[in-house]
Amino acid sequence: MRKKDKVNLIKLMISLSFVVIFSGLAFDFDNVKKLINPEVDTYVVSSKSSNGGMISITTSSGKQKHIKKNESVMRNYPTKTNVNNNDPNNELRNSIQKKYGINIKYGAETDGYEVANLTVTSLTDSNTVKAVLNELDKNLGNYPAGLFKEIKNSGFDLTIYLIERYNEHDVTGITDSTGKKVIISLATANQFNESIHHELYHYMERFMYSKGIRYTTWNSLNPEGFKYGNTNSSLSFNNTELADAFFVNNYAQTSPEEDRASTFEYMTVNAKEPCMDNGKPIWLKAKYMCEQIDIAFNSVNANTIEYWERYVY
Repeated sequence: MRKKDKVNLIKLMISLSFVVIFSGLAFDFDNVKKLINPEVDTYVVSSKSSNGGMISITTSSGKQKHIKKNESVMRNYPTKTNVNNNDPNNELRNSIQKKYGINIKYGAETDGYEVANLTVTSLTDSNTVKAVLNELDKNLGNYPAGLFKEIKNSGFDLTIYLIERYNEHDVTGITDSTGKKVIISLATANQFNESIHHELYHYMERFMYSKGIRYTTWNSLNPEGFKYGNTNSSLSFNNTELADAFFVNNYAQTSPEEDRASTFEYMTVNAKEPCMDNGKPIWLKAKYMCEQIDIAFNSVNANTIEYWERYVY
């Protein structure tokens, strides 16, 4: 090889080395930010990524708010993590945490939590805390034994913040996640039974993505030409009460992920809605979801009708 060619080759190798180095810095940048200031983290929201950040904001009366993809969001985590040993509900809280492999925080432990410009009022009344913990335990008990521990054993860490309310009172629940760290906060001043299942599905689906679930034919269950992000109230059951509706509400039309979480919410309500009748568009979506959940989870028995499958099979 000529000397000139050798020099050019060396220059090329040096250039490629810089590309690799800067690429590595780019991938690690989010971790660097967390090390600099672990209590405040700005990140890019991506409702379509299994690894990126996501915020799902659920509100009352079938109305939801959604943080748009690539919108920068500021989050503040609570700084107090120590449990009050004099709390009369500690034993109950600990038993629920141990049973499901999750973390639960309330009272001063949620002070200062802020996400997407929403602040919280902490839940402090011990009698209310006890009632809320029992209601949470009841709802979590509707899932197969071991399901939440199966998710946790795959590295997905769930913490549930039980708060009194957000500063916007119509907000009932938020799923706030980056990577494998997931926080679900619930406004317990409202009835949170439906919100908890909506938010838990987001947690479940992140695990399902890690297991290779992709819902590759999901869009075929939508009207021809439909694109997520273009809301059409005439397609939503919540607006039309038509059994042949394609979406349970308008929020379900914002993304496939919110479509599935909103559908799951309707799969877990106390009374079956007409849109869950056999063969209807939303029923077909629910059936597809049940099939994929069966595949993803070892703790879900395909021969057992699970809580969310009551209106499907």
